[in-house]
Amino acid sequence: MADDTDQEIGKLRRFALGVGLVLFTVAIAGAELQSPAVISPLGIPLHVKRPNLLGTALCVASVYATARYWLYAFVHKVSPFQARRRIRQGDVSGITTKSPSGFVVEVTALVTKYFPSVGKKKVTFNVSQAPPFILDLQIPPRASALAWLENLDYFAPLLVNGVALLTYFGVYLIGH
Repeated sequence: MADDTDQEIGKLRRFALGVGLVLFTVAIAGAELQSPAVISPLGIPLHVKRPNLLGTALCVASVYATARYWLYAFVHKVSPFQARRRIRQGDVSGITTKSPSGFVVEVTALVTKYFPSVGKKKVTFNVSQAPPFILDLQIPPRASALAWLENLDYFAPLLVNGVALLTYFGVYLIGH
């Protein structure tokens, strides 16, 4: 089920990024359709009689895509931001194994997933059987920078759509 959820979030992410980039491009380029325009989504020719509403439709799609991505990627699932914060605090929620050796293996896999080693320096930590479960966490600067970039990438659909909407409305309000 986790793989299905990750794939669905990936699809939502791509859709939100795509809509945001198209809206941003339309806003910056000042693209307009001539009336009547003919577009062919899914191979069906459509005559657009009110092309001025295309920007409004893109704005609605942007808000919708952003809201869905936020809901499923940040509310219904633990985001990488939240997971990294929990790890830094020593929390390993979600690990269900009872054996001490299995616990160490799962904690190591969790830390490695969210703080992958970059270069020769490795992420170091100690595992405790009592809270806080992760002690003495040492994250090299490169691994920290990579984690920051992954956080930015995960947050990108929200950022891109926010900038696109602000740009569109700024251009629309200033231009008209």
